[in-house]
Amino acid sequence: MTDKTQVQEARFSLSSSLHKCEKAREKLKEGTAQRSWLEVQIEALDCALKLLSEDHSEAFDPQTLIKTKKTLEKLSDIVAKVENKYVTQSAQKTLAQRRLVSYRLVMQIIEEKLKDD
Repeated sequence: MTDKTQVQEARFSLSSSLHKCEKAREKLKEGTAQRSWLEVQIEALDCALKLLSEDHSEAFDPQTLIKTKKTLEKLSDIVAKVENKYVTQSAQKTLAQRRLVSYRLVMQIIEEKLKDD
């Protein structure tokens, strides 16, 4: 499946993204489209981190997994579009690439879990 280093790097990347989303949420007014989209991202990132956790004890219903996968697919599209605009070997490009790898890893895990159910 995946090696420990990949999972650790994905956890770090997703934790960073989650933290940034939570900080941004504080600045956005409730009921706005931006805040709603941010809430969806936070739910997906939280679920993704739980899927990568070491204890694997949490059970997820298929609807949650599907919603998380769709959100990560949308985030992947957004990040892929901006990643191409960054200068090669820049910090922004590296960050975008790490996020894409993390999203793909979690989507792969979700696909495996959905197959098993």
